[in-house]
Amino acid sequence: GDPVEIASIDDISRATIVRLAAGGRTGILTFAHHLFEGSVVVNPTTTDPFRDRNVVHAITKNNQLDWIRGWISFYVQAHGADAVILYDNGSTLYSRLDLERVVAEVPDLAVIAVIAVNFPFGSNGTSNTDYESLFLQRSMLELSRTRFLSRSGAVLNVDIDELFYSHSGRSVFEATRTSH
Repeated sequence: GDPVEIASIDDISRATIVRLAAGGRTGILTFAHHLFEGSVVVNPTTTDPFRDRNVVHAITKNNQLDWIRGWISFYVQAHGADAVILYDNGSTLYSRLDLERVVAEVPDLAVIAVIAVNFPFGSNGTSNTDYESLFLQRSMLELSRTRFLSRSGAVLNVDIDELFYSHSGRSVFEATRTSH
């Protein structure tokens, strides 16, 4: 393939973003460093389906399918979510397609993305001052931000065991849009 130049390198919390001057090309990117080498698939940016959407974003692994359905239904009904991105981190109790089918059963979702990943979540803490690193969570959120969500209306990055309750009845998405 053709060589590409590094356009920028940005260090962010728990991750590094390397932007390449590839002119929007997709395909296989092969890289080599003195410490490691490998290849990754470069996918196109897909922001139009999420334009102006209220998106719920999470990583799941082996959470019960009925629990996931209820969790998404809550955000649709209570907050007006109309899109969801779920990263399935190597679930063994069901397939990615089973997860996608269950998510698709939730009424009023206009856009659904269930993406298979299989990476360590990060190191677990070993002391009171050493905490979980959450490398995967931070990296997937950044990937979603740049690949899917740059034109979305609002995004809620929330764990599947978390439900945000609004005392005022105001949607978390509406509160986000009007906060700045």
